[in-house]
Amino acid sequence: MREAYVVGFGGAAGSGKTTAANMLAEVAQPMQSEHFEFSDSIMQIGRSLLADISNNQNSRPEDYKDILSGKLSEYGMSVSSDQNIPQLSDTYIKSLRSGELAELTHETKNQHRPLLEWLGRSAIVMVSPTVWGDILRHNVGASLQTGNRLITIGGVRTTADRALIRELSGSMIRMVRNLQGRTQLDTEYQLSEWTADYTVFNENTKDELFEEIGRIWADIVEDNNSQSIAQ
Repeated sequence: MREAYVVGFGGAAGSGKTTAANMLAEVAQPMQSEHFEFSDSIMQIGRSLLADISNNQNSRPEDYKDILSGKLSEYGMSVSSDQNIPQLSDTYIKSLRSGELAELTHETKNQHRPLLEWLGRSAIVMVSPTVWGDILRHNVGASLQTGNRLITIGGVRTTADRALIRELSGSMIRMVRNLQGRTQLDTEYQLSEWTADYTVFNENTKDELFEEIGRIWADIVEDNNSQSIAQ
């Protein structure tokens, strides 16, 4: 039997990716599992940086680069700190220190878009274009070391995201749902450009979705067992 399974979930916001991932973890019990999102690392580093900026009113823009360098190093990244990076918006920093902005969450991230965009660009310059995928790979490896055998990864949107799931020998599930009147997010423009191993049309009840996820999990395990026998 395979030592570990990785399953990615992609689709538009509201299509049921997190719900399906939670169901898969339930179906796979008693197998130990952990869930990750592609956005986890940038959100975690963003919260840490916000705390540093808020708690130190005398910190300067050049200090933020050092803080970011330290955070990236904690994830095992090799950081080139002599690279020039863009400056974090003064207007944003003033709004943050004045208490105008809410805590950084997935629901409030639009308020913190200047920070998240700065983090995204700066980390790429300081480490590599694949830095955020590398951090996720690092986190998955650490999770497997603790004994987890099922890793679910949500928020697969781009072809690079899909490539990482493939690199981890993972299966890919595309979630599809009729979301009339919803505006496509900027990060979703590549959703149609990658292929999935399974497509789930999430238009019915949660019970039916649970059954479909159960069938997919059985197929993933059976396919793995067949490959093991063939080898």
